[in-house]
Amino acid sequence: MSPKPSARRKRRSPASSSKFTILRDFDDPILENYALFLRQNGIEIAGIEFIRDESGEIFTYDVNTNTNYNAAAEAEAKVSVTGMQAIARFLGEELARQRARTAA
Repeated sequence: MSPKPSARRKRRSPASSSKFTILRDFDDPILENYALFLRQNGIEIAGIEFIRDESGEIFTYDVNTNTNYNAAAEAEAKVSVTGMQAIARFLGEELARQRARTAA
């Protein structure tokens, strides 16, 4: 989950050659569970992958703390900030906080 997460889902659609799709305004109760899991484990940046079956049950199958974002899906969705840009911004802010603590 990046600082401002976009949900991605693996699927192929006729309009897209990518198996990942960015779901705008994704809102599901599972996000609260994921956020709690990340906080409890001290994880500030991660990508969490899941699938939902036909009955609606969610199966989480991967948590990546060194995730790579799907540039094709981001381009197709015309996101204003890519995953890598969000990580760079987050790390820049963290570096500034560390420098401020050291200077104090």
